[in-house]
Amino acid sequence: MIPPSDKDKIGESVRDTIKGAKDTIKGAKDTIQNVKDVIKPQPDKDKPDKPDKDKPDKPDKDKQPSGDKSLPSQILNLKNWSLALPIPVKGDPKKPEKIKQPQLNTYKSEWFYVKDGGVGFKCRADGVASAHTHYPRSELREMINNGKDNAAWSTSGPTHTMEWTEAVTKTTKKKPHVCCAQVHGVEGAPLMFRMDGKKLYIQSYGDEKKVLETNYKLGTKFSGKFVAGNNKIDCYYNGNRVYTMPADPKKDANLKGCYYKIGLYLQSSVGKGGESPSDTGEVIVYDVKVY
Repeated sequence: MIPPSDKDKIGESVRDTIKGAKDTIKGAKDTIQNVKDVIKPQPDKDKPDKPDKDKPDKPDKDKQPSGDKSLPSQILNLKNWSLALPIPVKGDPKKPEKIKQPQLNTYKSEWFYVKDGGVGFKCRADGVASAHTHYPRSELREMINNGKDNAAWSTSGPTHTMEWTEAVTKTTKKKPHVCCAQVHGVEGAPLMFRMDGKKLYIQSYGDEKKVLETNYKLGTKFSGKFVAGNNKIDCYYNGNRVYTMPADPKKDANLKGCYYKIGLYLQSSVGKGGESPSDTGEVIVYDVKVY
C-alpha cells in the first residue's frame, strides 16, 4: 500500500510529465508552421493578378460583336442604324435591299466594307433607287431601340446631335455629285453635306447655303456635325459652326419627324445623269456618333 505522501508526489510527477508533453507538442506545431511560412511561394510582383473567375467583367452593352476585323461593325457602332443598299431585294428588282439589326452587326459586302481604317460605302450608277428618288445609295439611317424602330424626332425638342469624320473618295464621271451626310425630315432633306465636282457645301431644300471648299481633293478627311433642337439646326465643319438653319416645326411640318443619315447617296445615275452603268462613287466614314 502506497503512503499518501508518495501518492501526492507520483501525481505531481505525472502532471508535470503531461504538461511537458503538451509544451513539446505545441513547440513542434509552432516549428512546423514556421517552416510552412518559409517555404510558401511568394507572389511575383512583376506578374499581374489573375482575374477573379467568380466576378466576370461587366459587359459593355454598346460594344459590337468581336471577332472578324473585316466587319464594319468593328469600326462603327451600328447598334442604332439600318443600311440601305443599291441592290434589289429578292423577288422585286425595283425595291432596294435594307439591312437591319441584328443582321447589320455581321454584314459586309462590296457596297459596305472596311477600308483604310474606316467603313466604305459604294454605289454603282445603275443601282436600285429608293422610292421617290432617281438615285441609288449605300447609306445608314438612324434608328432607336437597338435598331428595331425608326428614329423620328422634332427640331423643337432638346438638342439631338450627329458628328462624324469622313472623306469622299470617288464620284461618278459625267455628273460628279454626291450627298455624304444629311438631316432628313418626314419628306425630303432640310439639310445635307453635298459635293458637286470639287465644291463641298451645305444645301437646304435644294438651295446652296454655305460653301465649305471650292477645290476639294478626293480622299481628304473632314469632320462635320449637326446639332438640331430648340427650333434650329447648327452645322459645323472641321470644328467650326458655319451655318444655322431656323427649324420651327410649326412653320415646317417636315421637321416633326427627323432622322440622321450618313454614307453615300449618289446624285447622278444612268437614267438621270447619263452615267455608265459600271461607274461608281465611294465615301469612307471613319467615325460617327449620335447623341
